[in-house]
Parts: sequence; C-alpha cells; structure tokens
Amino acid sequence: GGATMELIETPGHTAGGLSVLYREKGLLFIGDATGFFVWLFGRESTDKSSYLRMLDKIDELPVSSYLGGHNPNVMTREDLPLYRRAALEADYEKGTPFASFFEQDRDPRVCAVDGMGLNDMFSPGFSAVVIAPDWH
Repeated sequence: GGATMELIETPGHTAGGLSVLYREKGLLFIGDATGFFVWLFGRESTDKSSYLRMLDKIDELPVSSYLGGHNPNVMTREDLPLYRRAALEADYEKGTPFASFFEQDRDPRVCAVDGMGLNDMFSPGFSAVVIAPDWH
C-alpha cells in the first residue's frame, strides 16, 4: 500500500522501548520513550546516558513529527532539545516528590526545567523527567 513502517529501538522509559517509523509521512510513533513528562525511575528504565543517546538517535531520523503515548499534542523536532535539557538538568535532591502507583519504594521525584512543577505540566516550555535517587 505504499507505507513503509520500520521498528526503531528507543530505550528510555524502558530499556526495551520500540518506536515505529512511518517513512513516507516523516512520523515516529514513539510511545512512552520520551516526551514532556517521562518516567525514568522504574527498574526497567535506562540510565541518563542511554536516554540521551536515544534522543540523539531519534533526532537523526528523517522525522518531522512524533506521536507519544501520553502527550496531548504532536511533538516536533524543536521539542527534543527541551527533553534533553530536562534530563541533563535533573537533580534528584532538588526534585519534587512524586506519588506513584508503582515502585513507590524508589521514592521518585519530578525534575522539571526552570523551576516548574506539576501544576505547570500543560504550560508552554514544560519538560520534566521523574527519576529515582540512583538515576545517573
């Protein structure tokens, strides 16, 4: 039918993350691998360097738009530097405790850019990662 779909490994939210590239449309179905609010505190999540490599990898793909699993809007290539920044600036000690329904023993915290918090989640420029104390 003229549609080429390709599976791309996108470890981030989970080590085994996969995304689907729709080449003809320049679209990547990214699932939970990244976005404006990513949980990276689970035991199955990757470390920071793996997450950053995944962001580099998807930035190099012939893609102009990304569809995430929980993002209310289509993400664009211009969003990727903000996601990178959230990961690079993540500081567990400065993060806000996060009430999770799973892996509560990990004591996750939200680390958002520019001092934003969960109340700012749908504001322009919001980006955060939720990490555990051992995420590095």
